[in-house]
Amino acid sequence: MENILWKFIRGDMPLADFTQWLYTTKELEPFLGEDLHLDVILTNFENRNDVVNLQEILANYLIAKDPRACVCVRYADLSVIGMESDDPDDAMFLSVVKERKNFGDPYWWLNLYSCNVCKQNWLLAQEERMNDIYILKRISAVDANLIYQENKWPASFRTYEELLKIGYDHGVKFRFCDPLSSSLCYLVADLIKERDDITPKEISVLLNLDEETAKEIYELASNPKRLKQYLEEDVSYMKYGVSSAQNDPTVWQNFKEHCQKHSTSIIIWCLIFVVGRLLSLYFR
Repeated sequence: MENILWKFIRGDMPLADFTQWLYTTKELEPFLGEDLHLDVILTNFENRNDVVNLQEILANYLIAKDPRACVCVRYADLSVIGMESDDPDDAMFLSVVKERKNFGDPYWWLNLYSCNVCKQNWLLAQEERMNDIYILKRISAVDANLIYQENKWPASFRTYEELLKIGYDHGVKFRFCDPLSSSLCYLVADLIKERDDITPKEISVLLNLDEETAKEIYELASNPKRLKQYLEEDVSYMKYGVSSAQNDPTVWQNFKEHCQKHSTSIIIWCLIFVVGRLLSLYFR
């Protein structure tokens, strides 16, 4: 009973399947009580707001009914958690799940986790190059045993592009203050290695960039020699520009030109970040 209700609450069950189960399960009324059961069956499931409201009501009811139930049950089969999340549920979840095995290269981000409380197994991917998120996928005990015993992993989370898409689909849209930073250039280079027909437009969506900037990074990243030269110049100017200026005016001039070239974009992205942060704190 609880498992079906939680699947509906998490969004892991099609509404058509849930309503069919709802109207044919006689045991539901004594489980929920007459009043709550009536509210459930009278819900307009074609109205998204009514469905969300019902999910919240049922979640609160089930938590109150069994407060000792593991927090794992509250997470969708495919979930995203921010590495810096301040949500109490996320903190509790991360405290009860433990790493059991890491895939290693080339999928260094891929791990098997299991819960110390309910023994639920999770495939966990660490997307830390762009959005700083954990991506979770609920897996069966059979799949977990295959990982343990035979090192046979599910096919999920095998490309970094997939991780970025999942983050995007879950509304995670981080912005780099300096979009032409070395870390972002290297990330795009790796995306191109994974799929050589990826386009600048796709990259602009995945990395939350304007198309012009995405195209510039794409052109750099798709040319290893040019990328290496650009990044070496970037490090050289930032590391030695000011200190070398006393002895070599040319270095100082190049350093100033380098900073001026990117100053506008850096200021704009920083302002966007600061304003966004202030708004999120104000409306929290």
